[in-house]
This record gives sequence, structure tokens and C-alpha cells, in this order.
Amino acid sequence: MESIATLWAMLVIWALGSGLSRHGGLTGPAWARTRIGRPAWAWGLGTAAAGVVLAWATWLTGWFGVWPVYVAAVLAWLIRPGERGPAAPDPPLNLSWTGRIAAWGLVILLSLVTLDRCGGDLGWDGWAVWGIKARAIHGERRLETGVVGDMGRYGFSHPEYPPLMPLLEAFVYRHVGAVDERHVGLLHAAWCWCAAILLLGLLRQRLPDRWAVVVTLLVVAQRPFWQSVVTGQADVPLAAANLMVLSLLGESGASAGIGLALAGALLLKNEGMVTWGATAAALLVAGPDRPDGRIDSPWTVRVRALTPVLVAAASFVPWFVICRRHGLAVDLFVHGTAPVARWAHRAGSLAAAVAVRAAAIPGPAVLLWLAVSRLAFEPRPGRRASVFAGALAAGLLLPYVVTWKDQAWLFQTSLDRILCQLLPVMIALPARAAQDPAPR
Repeated sequence: MESIATLWAMLVIWALGSGLSRHGGLTGPAWARTRIGRPAWAWGLGTAAAGVVLAWATWLTGWFGVWPVYVAAVLAWLIRPGERGPAAPDPPLNLSWTGRIAAWGLVILLSLVTLDRCGGDLGWDGWAVWGIKARAIHGERRLETGVVGDMGRYGFSHPEYPPLMPLLEAFVYRHVGAVDERHVGLLHAAWCWCAAILLLGLLRQRLPDRWAVVVTLLVVAQRPFWQSVVTGQADVPLAAANLMVLSLLGESGASAGIGLALAGALLLKNEGMVTWGATAAALLVAGPDRPDGRIDSPWTVRVRALTPVLVAAASFVPWFVICRRHGLAVDLFVHGTAPVARWAHRAGSLAAAVAVRAAAIPGPAVLLWLAVSRLAFEPRPGRRASVFAGALAAGLLLPYVVTWKDQAWLFQTSLDRILCQLLPVMIALPARAAQDPAPR
């Protein structure tokens, strides 16, 4: 019965996202409306929306319950959908024997990750950073007093981390009726499938299906990706949010989707603020793309394009207020920054570490992608996507240059998490050329 309750809780989250995906601005790009892309897109929307709804409802009412998500799901299906995008061609995967082997490998790998998450407990980071918060919310039925009001009792680390993951885990616990890590493991497995399918959908816009599957398998098989899922961390969900934003930057009328994806990113991890800032930079610097590919919109139009960024920031208000009230700050900067004179040396050490690590782990996927996509001869990604990816990379790496903490130890323990968030975006970046006009 507990397993059925877990599946039901996840079905409610997915139903919320599926209902939202019927409405204009949330439908996603054409490939997200295919049989392969639709379930993953609905899960991405549903988890973001459920987190926002639970955060606001718990903060406003002072009481944590499951009913706000049910109400939101019912409204998403009852409200008449707006204008949808054109029907997307939905051809089956056209795979050679190479593609079939890769497809089976991808399914087997994702299935093994799912079985691992269903049968085991969370890793230390997943439990200490997210799991104990979920237990606190479930036990106290409150967000503020349950999570940060009694830190000595629950003893978790990083109390300043945003609450989307603990809220969704507590949502599952309320259905199960008890705290059991094996059940919330299904949440992480679903995010893993979601991120893999989103990456596959983006890659299919540029690559033959067989190579899209091969590259997706290579990315998912990298240790930074699957290890994040197995230990119950939030990096794969954030990677999925990044892929959603990347896929929407070249779409017209996608402000609602960008805003909801950003809201989910902000409530997932502190690094979600980097996603938020990178999106703002992409919308502000690049501006709306013109049909002829030129980007020369007035600043008033560019500022108007920031609407989804500002709306997403509103989702962060409850947690921002709680952090300010309790004096919680980002751990990297709680004691200020390192002396400016050390920044250049740190940047060099950081670049060397990234190069070595990237060559050792994600290198095969990157090299294969460069070879099969023939980037030297095909259109470049749209300017928005390029600015987003560049700002995301800079935003994820720069804090390790200026933080007061010891960089060598901190960065080595964080590098896999950074690659998990960044690698899928960099691999999928050239696929935006299939949708964005090339800058002139």
C-alpha cells in the first residue's frame, strides 16, 4: 500500500504538469509535444509548479498539507486551455543497429538507477541536506519552524538551501504516512528519466536519431550524472530545469514556461540563482529574436522580455523572507570573499582542474558530439542560447574563484555537481541551431 501511495503522489504531481502543458506558453517546443517528450515535459512543469504552490501555501497558511497541489492540478485541467502551438510531427525513433543497442543501453541504465533508488536509502548529502528537512516538514507540518526554527533538534547541514526538494519529499511522506527514504527515491529516478528525455529531445533536432540516443547514453553514463541521482542530490533536477529553459529561449510566446522553469530552479538549489541570472542575461543582452535572424530590438522590448524572470523571482519570496528572518546566508560567502590578489591564481587553478576533469569524464561525449554535428560547417546556436550557456558556466565557476573557503578542497568536492548541471546544457547547445536563427 505504501508503494501505491508513493506512485499516487507522483501521479498527482505529473497530472499537475500535464494539465499545465495544455495551456499556451507552457506547451513547450514542438518536440516536447511528442509521445517521447510529453511525459518528461509534464514532469518538469509539475515538479516546479508543485514546489511553488507548496512553498507559498505553507508560508501563507503556516501549515503544510497536500491539498494545495490537488487544487492546482484540478484547476489546471478545468481551466480552458489557450491557443496551442502547431501539432508536432511525431515520427518513431529511426534507429540503426547502433541506435538500438544504445537505446537498450539507455533504458537499462535508467532502469538500474530506478531500481537502486527504490531499494536503497539516500546518500549522505541527500539525507543531510534534503532528507532531514523533509522529515522536519513532515513532522512539524510547517516550513519555517520545521526547517530552520529548530536546527539543533534536526541537525541538518546547509539550512539556507531552498526547500523545493524537501517539500516534494514531504509531500510523498504525507501520502505514505511515514518517513521512508526508499519511497522518495522514486522522485529522483523520475527526474533522471526526465532530464535524459529532455536532452534526447533537444539532440534529435540536430542529430540523426541513432546518434542522439548514443550521445544521451554517454551523458547519462557519466559519473557526475548518475551519482547525483543515486545519492539523492538536486543536481539532476536542476539540469532538467536548465534544459527546459534552454529549449524555450528560442520559442515565441514561451514566457510562462520560462518563468515556471526558473521558479523551480530557484527553489531547488542556490545554483538556481545562476540559472535565473543566466536567463536574464540571455533575454536582456540578446533580446527577442527577429524572424530574419537579426537581433536589434529596442531596449524597451528587451526589458519587457524579462517579465518571466521577474515573475520567477516572486516564487522565491517566501524562502527569501525566511532566510532574512533567521540570518541564513549562502555558505560560500558567509564570511565574505577571498582577497582580490588571489583571484587570478585561483582562476588559473580552476581552469586547469576543469580541463583535466572534463577530459577524464565527459570528454568522450563532448568529442563525439563535435564530430557528428559538424559544428564547423553548420549554423551556430541562436544568440540567446549561447549567452545563456556562457553565463551559466561563468556563474557556476566564478563563486569558487572569489569564495573565502579553501578552493582546492571545495572545488574538488563540487566539480562533479557542477558538471552534472552544466554538461547537458553544453552538449545540447548546438541543437538550438535547429530552432534559433543564426545571428548575423
